[in-house]
Amino acid sequence: GPDSASRVLTLKYLYPLETDGENQHHKKWLEQISAEIDKRILEFQPLRFKDVLGNTPPTGLHYFPSSFVSSDNEPAMPYFLNHLHCYDQISVMQRKLMDACDSVRELKESKLSAKLKRQLFFAQDINRFLPAEHAGFSSISDRLWTYGKLIDIERELYELRDAEGGVIQLSDFLRNGYKSVILSNRALKIYIDHKNGAQVYALDYRERSYNACAAYNPMVWPTPNVIVPRESRLGFRDKIFTKPFTLDDYRKGAAADCSNFTDSPFEYIFKNSPTGVKALLNCNGGFADGGHDHPLTMDKVFGLEKDGAALVYSYRLGNTSLTDYSLILGIELPLALPGCAHGNTRIVSGKNKFSITGKEPIIINDTAEWEIEDGGAGVQMEFVTQKKINIWLFSPEAPAAGADNPRSNGITLFMSCPIEIEKNSAVTFTGRITFKKIKARGEAHDSL
Repeated sequence: GPDSASRVLTLKYLYPLETDGENQHHKKWLEQISAEIDKRILEFQPLRFKDVLGNTPPTGLHYFPSSFVSSDNEPAMPYFLNHLHCYDQISVMQRKLMDACDSVRELKESKLSAKLKRQLFFAQDINRFLPAEHAGFSSISDRLWTYGKLIDIERELYELRDAEGGVIQLSDFLRNGYKSVILSNRALKIYIDHKNGAQVYALDYRERSYNACAAYNPMVWPTPNVIVPRESRLGFRDKIFTKPFTLDDYRKGAAADCSNFTDSPFEYIFKNSPTGVKALLNCNGGFADGGHDHPLTMDKVFGLEKDGAALVYSYRLGNTSLTDYSLILGIELPLALPGCAHGNTRIVSGKNKFSITGKEPIIINDTAEWEIEDGGAGVQMEFVTQKKINIWLFSPEAPAAGADNPRSNGITLFMSCPIEIEKNSAVTFTGRITFKKIKARGEAHDSL
């Protein structure tokens, strides 16, 4: 390196604590080398080893949580450095952090760049990027706190664009080799994984710094994948059923999805105008019934209207066969509702009002309008659908015995609608989710 660069000479010497009194050569060698260093005191500045470590900035994360270290009788994990990605949600959190970091690095305005770097410093709190029993990304409060800080940064970066109507991005956001479809305006931002069923892995309501799709699956995957299509709790997971079923059937797995849309790739095109942005996705798939495969096409549309806090979604199911279909369309939308554990979440549909706690499922039939209010997040979500449907709200995990406030990994909203599709024809189903701010209640998790 250059002459001005710091250079450190390290001496390693094993000094026995006990000697037999006969072999003193080790002590003599140490005395000689010490005397030689003392003569060159102006050339070599002696430092204790702990001083060298204290004055040198760390080059990376070196702390290994004890829960990650295998015991002697356990096989070593060949992918240890990627072990975190065997957990749900951590991959999206990390990618969101890296994407924000890259965007801030490209800023030319030094004042704003310095401000956002300080925010990134707090957002990358390592304790929230590790799993733990009562903290870390497996905790809904820590997870939403991290998302909130990153959403705040993205919102400030968006204001620099001065975009009219919204922005469409196609980027390798997940950094797994294929691009994600991202739509955004001043109020909302939606991330779509078009390679895996056109499912939504993040839906940000910017005015409340809230990611509605931050529900968590406590299962640990056998391999470190970024997203597991049929297991990760993603939004707008679409299912096709050929027979009626109950909530118990669905929760026990007795009512299985008979289509292949969930993990199939969707083609996509975009529409951008001053009135809003849209992503149109389509897939030629099918479903199995009675041991036979039947063709079925699915078109999905996600749209944001100008700068409004409303997400419009639409489905078009096409029957290309010469047989009429009688099916049930199911749409699964896991929601991160932090107020559930503290009695601050409820659903309202007409005269029906229920408190959402996760302990007992909620069933509302034949409705086309309902609202979910979460005081913990300070958010109200208004749902409107084209036709009357049945909705279920339930916790995917059974609450622990004796738990007054069960830990919430998310509440699943399941919408089901019977559809009849004649041969060589198609049917549509549309809906809208509007986000509004309400008074936030409960504890504010804003500490490191």
